[in-house]
Amino acid sequence: MPHLPAGGPGFPDEMKTDRTREFQASEFVREQAYLLLGQELPYSISVETTRLETNEKNILNIDATIWVEKASQKSIVIGNQGNMLKRIGTGARLQIEKSFSQRVYLSLWVKVKKSWSDRDMQLMQFGYTEG
Repeated sequence: MPHLPAGGPGFPDEMKTDRTREFQASEFVREQAYLLLGQELPYSISVETTRLETNEKNILNIDATIWVEKASQKSIVIGNQGNMLKRIGTGARLQIEKSFSQRVYLSLWVKVKKSWSDRDMQLMQFGYTEG
């Protein structure tokens, strides 16, 4: 690759990412929502990890909130009798366990925050911008 400048790697070999585990967990949940909901998924969806801690049995407990902008979007994400939310959670949990090499207990909530994508504070809170 003659056009690249000479130099070593930007990160140590054992380092997978420069993002926090909270951010990674949120992204795994968001990924599953996109995969399972497809065209039904509102573009204005975000996931916020509110708790990530390992208990005495070495199980990683994660609480995450899926944020949408309308009540109708909340219904889509939850699905009939909670089935869609369960599928999102199961898929995300399996991915997190694989990535973190640890058993995971994942709790998900879906909440409405009107026009969150238009608010700088919310974008910063969800990790889309820096303060």
